[in-house]
Order: sequence, then C-alpha cells, then structure tokens
Amino acid sequence: MNKCCLACLGVLTLAAGLSAPVAAYTRQDQDAAIESYLSAFYTVTNEAPAPAGNFVKNDTTRDYPTSSSFWRNAEEMEMVEDAYDRTHNDKYKTTIVSLYNGFVKVNGTNWLGNNYNDDLMWITMATLRAYQITGDKTYYTQAKWCFDNTWSRAYDPIGGGVWWSTDKSSKNACIAGPAAIAALLIYQCGGGSQYLDDAKAAFNWEVKTLYEPTGLVHDNISAGVVSGGATTYNQGTFIGAAYLLDAATGNRETTEAIRINSSTMSTPWATAIPTTPASKVSLSDGAASGRVRRITMKSWPGSGGTHKR
Repeated sequence: MNKCCLACLGVLTLAAGLSAPVAAYTRQDQDAAIESYLSAFYTVTNEAPAPAGNFVKNDTTRDYPTSSSFWRNAEEMEMVEDAYDRTHNDKYKTTIVSLYNGFVKVNGTNWLGNNYNDDLMWITMATLRAYQITGDKTYYTQAKWCFDNTWSRAYDPIGGGVWWSTDKSSKNACIAGPAAIAALLIYQCGGGSQYLDDAKAAFNWEVKTLYEPTGLVHDNISAGVVSGGATTYNQGTFIGAAYLLDAATGNRETTEAIRINSSTMSTPWATAIPTTPASKVSLSDGAASGRVRRITMKSWPGSGGTHKR
C-alpha cells in the first residue's frame, strides 16, 4: 500500500490573507457538490455478492467497496460529517449512520487485521466524529477501542514516534498527526488525561523529528534517515493536531512559533496557517471525496481537500 498524493489540507487556506479557490464557492455550490457526489457514488446493495448495506462506491463501475477501500471509506464518512457540520441537516446524520453500518458490514468491528496504523487512525477520527454528531456512545466505545489497540502496537516508548505499519520499518507523519488528533478527540469526549499525554507524545516527536523551521513536514524516518517532502495531508494533520493541542492546553507558544516559521514556506498552501479558533479547524481529509470536501466545508476561513494513497 503506497501513499501518493492527491492530497489535502484540512486546516489551511484563507486565514493568513491568501486568496484560495474555496472563497468563491457559495452555499449553493456546497450543497450541489455533496448532493452530486452522493447521487453518483452512494449506493444501497441488496444482492450477492455484495453484502447488504449502504456504501460509497469505489468508482462508477463497482457497486460496493471491499476491505482494500478501508481508508477511503473512512474519509468518505468524514466528507458527510463535514456536510452535517456545515448544514446540521439530519439527512446527513442518517447517511453517516448508514455509511458506518456499511463499513462494519465489510470490515467487521475488529479492524486490527489492517496492518496500516494510519488507516486505523482515519477510521478512529471518523467514528469519533460520528459520536460527536449523533451522541451514540457505541461510536465512542468502538473508536476508543481502536485507538487504544492501535496505539499499543504502534507507539515506540523507547525511541518515540508512531510506526506506520506493523512491519515497523518507518515512522511517518501520516500516522503521527492523525494519532495526535484522534487522541485529542477522545480527550475532548472525556477520555481522560492519558489521551492528552498520548497526543503530546505523538505531536512533540513529529515536531522534533520531521518538522523543519521553514514549516515543511517530512514524510517519514526509516533506518535513521529522514526523507520525503511536504504533502498536504501531512501538513494539514500536523497543523490540525497543533491547534487541537492549543485548545486542550491553552498554551499557544509552540504553535505560534510553528505559524511564524511556516510563513517562510514558498508553497502557497503552507503559508496559510489559520489563526481561527481551534474548534473550527478541519481535522482531516478525504479520498476521492477531496474535491467535494474542499467545496463543502463549513463557511469559515479554512478549507479541505484530499488524502490519497
């Protein structure tokens, strides 16, 4: 499973005064984007070989996802969660519940057979957001279980950092940022101070190991060698974690330094670290749904995009 970048940045854009395409989108555009996407890809299956359930299709030629669609389906849940957060329309809440149930039809509730720890953090975030939207404790319990077991196998208590996969060959930004965010969401939901400590451990290691004073977040470290340039999903989850950490601790020193240093980055998306409240920072990004997420995010100074392997 290789990570490539059609990528997205759930936290950056307008707030630093840069113009961005999302500024031109109207509420009607946002509604049209999400409705068109769901019309084209959201499906209900009732006939073999597909399991009966509600899904977002892999593409227009296949009716239902498989376990290989794991991270995509997690991010497509977040796409609908974005739409609900923007509109508070109960039909999106219903769709979130249906998509989660479809995800479970394909993947069950023991997700640890997926060897990629970042995939597990994406579904943890989506499931925690489902809890925040619906109030159904089942989602919180499942997400917390997934985080606890993933963290247990992925976090390195000796060298620090979070292993990307169970082969423990590299520690990557794509797991460090989402792990910090997932831990902070659990902490927000009353999970206890240990989750704040976990978030700090993941984030502080990422700052120390993969972050450059220019604002660039490297992709990974393997065998002691740091490699990989900036990708928008890594930059986005890094900043999302930083702002949620601000909200949790009230300490802006670290992230203010990051904001200032990142303003020296030459790429436009990296110079636009927002100064908006942490509660309005988009947390993560979504698969083929990324272009829809860019349009349909809440109408505040910030936007979303895509994360693709």
